[in-house]
Amino acid sequence: MNEIIIESKERFAKYCEDNLVFEERINSLINYYFLLLADRVNILQDREFSNEVEEKKFKNDRKRFETLFPAAAKNAFLKGYQLGLEFLRHPETMIPENLFTNPNFVQDIPFAIVNAAEFGIYELVRTDETQEFSVFAVRTYEEIKPLMEQIFSEIALFGAEMALEHESEEKGLKIEGGKTTTLTNVPIDRLFTITPSVTANVVHAEKTCEIWSLNWNVKLTLDSPFVELAQVTIVYKEKTDIQK
Repeated sequence: MNEIIIESKERFAKYCEDNLVFEERINSLINYYFLLLADRVNILQDREFSNEVEEKKFKNDRKRFETLFPAAAKNAFLKGYQLGLEFLRHPETMIPENLFTNPNFVQDIPFAIVNAAEFGIYELVRTDETQEFSVFAVRTYEEIKPLMEQIFSEIALFGAEMALEHESEEKGLKIEGGKTTTLTNVPIDRLFTITPSVTANVVHAEKTCEIWSLNWNVKLTLDSPFVELAQVTIVYKEKTDIQK
């Protein structure tokens, strides 16, 4: 495991340090899950307080939430990255190089890691930082634990996916390009991301009309992948037609 930690630090130094694209990617991920969890415990909305003590406690708890969660999320991501490397380095893991150029292969990584893991992902990615946030959150907010553990597990699996991306770069391999739609320029032959929780695929495409199927990200539904949420129809119309 020490070798994995050393390698993960070397990879991060090579691909992530002073990398604005990575910083934007990880910050966007953390902010998305922060808002998701904060909304669940109702700390984002304005509220009235019965007394100053209650107001002070609420604000102190919210400030601690805002401080502890980003640090915990970053550590979950790093542990997931290490988990991904450990999976790739395991003697029983055999991945043909052509799969590293397959755009949909990365979607299979969460399944493979979860199936290979002896314990749940959340148990495997615990750190001092995630534990500090977890203890605080469970003691402070009712019914937060299931969603919190799910979120840290998802963040970790995003880290594992990035380990695969960096492995591909180390091998000098690139994801194969594919066709995109005319109207919105999204991929036709693969899943694409709407939010960290939702992916989509094109089920119909014309010059002026597209239909997308929206699905839960497989990290949320490992036991039942590709659960459809909705279908979205996008139609192009000239401005003159809209104003009629």
